[in-house]
Amino acid sequence: MENENQPRKKTRWANPHHESDYEYVNSMSKSPWPVLLWTILLSGGFYAFAFFRYREMVAWEKSGGTMRMASLEKLSYDIGGTWLFPLLVALLATVLLMAGIRTFRHRWRLMHNDDVK
Repeated sequence: MENENQPRKKTRWANPHHESDYEYVNSMSKSPWPVLLWTILLSGGFYAFAFFRYREMVAWEKSGGTMRMASLEKLSYDIGGTWLFPLLVALLATVLLMAGIRTFRHRWRLMHNDDVK
């Protein structure tokens, strides 16, 4: 028994069902539009927050006084000045928007591939 060669299975690390529509539970989760609309709204909110926070920080630097900041915001202000924290928030909004567009395209492709079959 020890001398017998055991068959070796090859491990596949890729998803064998990457093209099939196995991840959706109901018809609403299959629609591509809600994801796109929510990510546009959320990323727009992040862009607006970054813009208004930048304006608030510039006004604070000109006038002096005190300003409330979160610890991450204070750290980024100490490292990069006024522009770093709003830039990080805008970068987060951009990544979120790109992820929403990618999910929209994926769901759109799955929806239209079902129509062809």
